[in-house]
Amino acid sequence: MSIIKRIIISIVRRPFKSLLLLLSILLLGTFTGGSYIIYKAFDILSTSIKENLDSFAIIRQTEEYNYAILSDDEYYELQCHIFDIFNTLKKDDEIKASYLQLSSQMNGFVSDLSYPDYHFFYDVDEGGLKLNGIEADSMLEQKNIIDLAEGRFITQQDNDNNAQVIVLDQNTTYRDGSIIQIGDKIRVTYQNYEWNNETNEAVILNRIDYEFEVIGKYIVREENSAVWEDILYDSYIPYSTLSQMRDEIRKADISKTGYFDETIFSYRNLIFELKNPENLKIFKDKFRELNKNNPYYHMLTSADNYFAVKGTLENLRSISLIIICTSIVASILITTLIVYLYLKDHTKEIGILIAIGEYKKNILAQMVGEILIIGLLGLSLSVFSSGIIGSKLSQNIITEQLQVDEIISINIDIEYCIIIMGIGCILLCLSALLPLAKQFKQKPKDLLM
Repeated sequence: MSIIKRIIISIVRRPFKSLLLLLSILLLGTFTGGSYIIYKAFDILSTSIKENLDSFAIIRQTEEYNYAILSDDEYYELQCHIFDIFNTLKKDDEIKASYLQLSSQMNGFVSDLSYPDYHFFYDVDEGGLKLNGIEADSMLEQKNIIDLAEGRFITQQDNDNNAQVIVLDQNTTYRDGSIIQIGDKIRVTYQNYEWNNETNEAVILNRIDYEFEVIGKYIVREENSAVWEDILYDSYIPYSTLSQMRDEIRKADISKTGYFDETIFSYRNLIFELKNPENLKIFKDKFRELNKNNPYYHMLTSADNYFAVKGTLENLRSISLIIICTSIVASILITTLIVYLYLKDHTKEIGILIAIGEYKKNILAQMVGEILIIGLLGLSLSVFSSGIIGSKLSQNIITEQLQVDEIISINIDIEYCIIIMGIGCILLCLSALLPLAKQFKQKPKDLLM
């Protein structure tokens, strides 16, 4: 009788023990493979987050603090303080680029130069326009925050020349609803006034008109992250132009009224681009040290969410690795025990085969063949079951525990199958050879007893 036929008959003749061996290997393979899939999922997630990280840090005004309690001198000192921090941090070796954004809270309005003036105080909400000076609004386009709808963005040359140019949100219109065109000359007016309670009218103390040429219109992307949402405004002009306007308005107000409201202008966002996102946490610590617990400004980075889950992610990866190692050791011990018990049932059969003169190599081939057929079937099933269970568990942990909204797809590739099958075959062969070596040393009569 051929060895293959004997293997098949032996497996069929012991259905319960063959099934027990199959299920044991299936469960052990699923547990070990599932742990590997979970570990790989966390590794892929960590790599994916790192690769998609922007390397931006933004110093931003803290909205919940009441700036009204500050005197003009205190507010001016605060602005100087944050500007000094910007100049210090932008010299850091890790800085790739830096951008200033100066915002105006001016009581002003926008109108076409061909349109008649209208009284600002009767139409604040409809006519107001917030100006924002930025050193390079092309940065907004490069980071996919806005899309250019028409015209062009502000350039470095515009900043160098204090150009009177403006880029508007494409939804910005004239007060009558008509569309603003590229090339239009628009007027933005600053007015300082006081209210006369006797006449119930506003008295203009200082008024300055500024003319800008519309050079571009942009569309805001809807999918912007929280890091960028606060730097989007109605309009952008060169930072140098708005800085010059601030100096002119301050000088004129002090000259005419003896007073200037420092809160009209403020540094809303001071933006840094680093060479390596991994250094954002260290950079943030440097800002905190320079800021000296000043509550009016804080720093956001594009990696804040990553650092929030990084520790948990690394812990889960370590736990997964420990489970893999533990499951491998446990699998070796349990598989060896199960195979030993399975082969112990063959003791008399081995004694008979030796007694009738069967070659030991043929007996060895039969016994190892039985173990390998059942074992490889169990391992094959475990490859798919571990992939399904491991993927579901890892995705659940990523979504529920880490609060990361990202789908991690782990494909069962050929390399993974070869590793599982290869290690499994070696383990099964060793588990079979150890008890068989002991049995082959015994005499046939001892095996039959």
